[in-house]
Amino acid sequence: MIIRAKHDKKHPFTRISNEALRDPRLSWKAKGLLTFILSNKSNWKIWPKELSNHAKDGLTSTMSALRELIRTGYIERKQDKSQELQQFKAVEYVVNELPDPCLLLVVSTRNPQSGNRVAAQEDNIFKLQQFRRGERGNYNNPEAVETK
Repeated sequence: MIIRAKHDKKHPFTRISNEALRDPRLSWKAKGLLTFILSNKSNWKIWPKELSNHAKDGLTSTMSALRELIRTGYIERKQDKSQELQQFKAVEYVVNELPDPCLLLVVSTRNPQSGNRVAAQEDNIFKLQQFRRGERGNYNNPEAVETK
């Protein structure tokens, strides 16, 4: 039996898709972190250290959950480089309530040559994200870097 809380303006609640909560690729930790992130406003900025302050697990645990959400396509990590100063700008996290299908395709077709499945998977996802931002060449050869 499930006992539900009252849902009205005095008792706010969060509605999210069941797909993420029932995704067998996600740990309980990652599901909880995604739910917490989605319970905030759309323009809410994600800072890993700040996230770790909201739980007793600590920064290392929070970072592993973030990496898991990145690997499975729920979060995209973006970091641009300033052309004038040749320095990296702040990291931005883009959160999807449902996994990004482009990232899922890369995850399901990975072929690690190093034998490390997780590292190869993260490497493929980061390469696809760079391609989508225009930092890499064409879709058939994401290794090719465009020169401007």
